[in-house]
Amino acid sequence: MIEIVRNTVLGSTREKGLGASLDQKVSSFLAKNGVGLSSVEGFSRDVSAMTNNVFVAELVTVQGEKFKSIIKISETKREPREVTLSEEIGGWNPNKLENESKILALIQNEGIAAPYPILYGRPEGEVELFIETIVEGKKCVDLRVPNVSPQELSVLEFEKGKILASINSIPLLAGRFGTLEIEAKGFDTWSKYFLTKVTTTLSCLYGMYDKVNKLEHFSDLVDSEDEWKTFLQDVAKLYSSEAVLRLIDNDGKPTLSHGDFWDGNLIANKTNGKWNVSVIDFERGGIEGKSFDLSLWLAWKIGGMDASQDFLKGYTKAGGSISQDIDKYVAIYGLWQYMDFLIMDTIYGIDRTDESVREIKKLRGILQNI
Repeated sequence: MIEIVRNTVLGSTREKGLGASLDQKVSSFLAKNGVGLSSVEGFSRDVSAMTNNVFVAELVTVQGEKFKSIIKISETKREPREVTLSEEIGGWNPNKLENESKILALIQNEGIAAPYPILYGRPEGEVELFIETIVEGKKCVDLRVPNVSPQELSVLEFEKGKILASINSIPLLAGRFGTLEIEAKGFDTWSKYFLTKVTTTLSCLYGMYDKVNKLEHFSDLVDSEDEWKTFLQDVAKLYSSEAVLRLIDNDGKPTLSHGDFWDGNLIANKTNGKWNVSVIDFERGGIEGKSFDLSLWLAWKIGGMDASQDFLKGYTKAGGSISQDIDKYVAIYGLWQYMDFLIMDTIYGIDRTDESVREIKKLRGILQNI
C-alpha cells in the first residue's frame, strides 16, 4: 500500500464545481490501485477556459519520495478531420496524459532517462489522473554562461541529440503502442494525418483575431482581421500543395515522437563531474514522421543547423538519420509549430511573438518556394 502523506492536488477542482464529489471519486480510484491518501489541501490552476481543460500539476510526497501528480478534466470536443477553416474554436487539445503514460512505460527498458509512470486512469468520465516520478535537476532552458561553461554547454547539446535519436530510433512493433496507433489509423497517407494538426491549429486561429491581436508584435504580421483570415487561408493552401504533401508522405516512416522536445522539457543534472540529461513531458508524444522532432528542434533553435552542430553530432552518433531535405521539413513542421505558439501564448499569458512572427515570415517564405 503506497501512502500519499501530503497532497495539494485533489482539492483543486472546487472552482469548477466538482469539489468534494470528485475528491471522493479520485480517492476511491487511488485506493483501488493501492494508493492511500492521508490529507488533502486546496490548490487551483486552470490553464485555459478556451480549451475547456483544467490541468493541475503539483508535487505529492509518497513515503518520503516526491512525485508529480496531474489531474486533467476535459470536455468532449470536435476533432477536425479535414483541411477546412472555420470560426469555431474546437479540437485544440495537444496534451494527452494517456499518451505520456504509455510512452513512459514503453521507454523504461530502452535506457532513456525519463520519469517512471506510477499510475494512470480515469476515476470518472473525462477526468484523468496521472502520477509519475520527478526527475531532479535543472531545466536546460535555464542553463546559461557563466554558470555553465561553453565546453559544458557543448557536452549538454551532444547529450540532448543522443536522447532525441534514442527516442526516434525505438522500433515500433505491431500492437506495441495500443491505442496510440488509433490516432494514425483511418488515413491512407502520412500527409493527411499531419494535415489534421495543421487544420486544428489554423481553424482555432481563424476565430482568434481579437486574442492574438493583443500580443505585442502580432501587428508586424498583419494589420486587420480580414488580412489575418487571408493569411491563414494562404498558409492552408501552401500545406495543400503537391510538393509539400509529397515531402510529408516521404517522411512517413513510423517513428516514436516526443512532440515537444525543447530545453524546457530537458533536465540536466551534474553528478561526479559528469552532466546527465533526462527528458520529461511526453504529453504531445505519439507516432510521427521521422523528421518531425528534429525539425521542430531546429526550427526552435534560431539559426537552425548552424546553431546545432553539437546537437546534430550527438543525434547521428546515437543512430539518428538526417534527411537531405531537412531544411524543407524544418519549414513544413516549424511553420505549424510557430503558428501553434500563437495559440499557446494567448492561453498561458506569455508573449514570444517577436520570435514567432519573425520565424513565421521566414518559414512561410521557404514553404512558398518548395
